[in-house]
Amino acid sequence: MNEELERRNKIKTVELMKRFDIMLARVIKIGLYPEEEEALMLECLSEYLEEAMGAGMTMADLQDRNNQLASYTLKQGYSHEEVTQLLTMRPNQGGGLSF
Repeated sequence: MNEELERRNKIKTVELMKRFDIMLARVIKIGLYPEEEEALMLECLSEYLEEAMGAGMTMADLQDRNNQLASYTLKQGYSHEEVTQLLTMRPNQGGGLSF
């Protein structure tokens, strides 16, 4: 991987994780905004993890955030199967990862 791409991916992962942390902290602390749908918010948070992995973070790097999201989702009443589906990454047609 070239140096410029590595720098870009580092910036991308840092920003994705900042967004993830802010959004999850907000929904845990104060809840969803009236115009937000819970399922879409959860998908968005999962996509941040997916994109970070695609930009070079490892599952080990993401484990704490993955666990936080799983814990929140379970507390909201989702089943273990739904949480597993939300957080399971699979290869997609474009060569990246998808949930």
